[in-house]
Amino acid sequence: MKRLLILTLIGVMTWCFGQVSPVQAQGKWSPEVMKVIDAAKKEGKVNFYGVNLSPQALKKLEQAFNATFGTNLVMEHEPSRHFGTKAITLVSEGKAGLQIPNDAVNMNSSGMGLLAREGLLRDQNWVLKNFPDIKAEWLINDNQAMMFWHGVYGPVYNTNLVSKDRLPKQWEDLLSPAWKDKMIMSTGLDQFTALAESWGVDRVKDYLTKLKNQNIAIDRGASATLQRVAAGEFPLAATQIYGTMKRIQRGGAPIEMAFLEPVPMSSTYLVLPKNSPHPNAGMLFSAFIMSPDGHAVWEQASGLSNAYVSSSSLTQVLKGKKLAAMSPEWALKGEDLVIEWSKALGIRAEGGSKKKK
Repeated sequence: MKRLLILTLIGVMTWCFGQVSPVQAQGKWSPEVMKVIDAAKKEGKVNFYGVNLSPQALKKLEQAFNATFGTNLVMEHEPSRHFGTKAITLVSEGKAGLQIPNDAVNMNSSGMGLLAREGLLRDQNWVLKNFPDIKAEWLINDNQAMMFWHGVYGPVYNTNLVSKDRLPKQWEDLLSPAWKDKMIMSTGLDQFTALAESWGVDRVKDYLTKLKNQNIAIDRGASATLQRVAAGEFPLAATQIYGTMKRIQRGGAPIEMAFLEPVPMSSTYLVLPKNSPHPNAGMLFSAFIMSPDGHAVWEQASGLSNAYVSSSSLTQVLKGKKLAAMSPEWALKGEDLVIEWSKALGIRAEGGSKKKK
């Protein structure tokens, strides 16, 4: 009887632990995961399209990926320039019957929607099924797109020039005479599309018109804008992206973000194109980059992260804060809304899909 009880307990424990992780006894992957790993080894490479990474950062990502799966894949990287242009290129290649060069692609909502409508995306059900750290709510559009990294926005200030008691406490504080002629921002305007879902379009247009009257300087690209704040040319950037701020801050720049509520937050997505050269490696890349360990390496390499992944710094930074999180449906309005925001600011529209890092 005692022997039967012990065997029963062992069976229950084995079943329970089998539900927690795809890793089985002796630290080996499940047969289903091993099948994909073995196929990826034969493919030899994984190619992804995403934000620009240094060769050193890419190497660290490659090493962490290979250590996770026991592979020796070469990680190739195509730096992103413009999401919309890339999506159109992938559609053209797909219609021409050409092999799509990227196994995993970082894409915005409108680009992801276009690729899905053209039938060019694989679902990521296998990743969801085999990796418990991946949550179902991170996948949208029939599981064809994974929430990859979030753009979180707020004013960025030079810590040597602005004391904490002078920091804006709400968005309207940026319209104070105290900040006239003292602010800069970049041409990326997705944060205002996120705000508009909470505030309404008319309120955002009115706000940007008033911000223009502050004689705010406009530069191209988040990095260039923040470098000017770090150099002391401007004490404050009216609104910039958190990830780029952290990357420049790690280089020793005296800058910090002041979070104003609601905190604007946009999403980009990771998609797996059909007819890519290394489809199995692409699936493993998705599983790796969204795991707590893999995402920590990604954040260190890129400065960008997903607010819902447990290892992400955004999880702690945003804790308790009210968010203006842009829904995928609202994000599809981004291209048109950015034109409205640009008119209010008196600048040329670059398009909501353009991400400069």
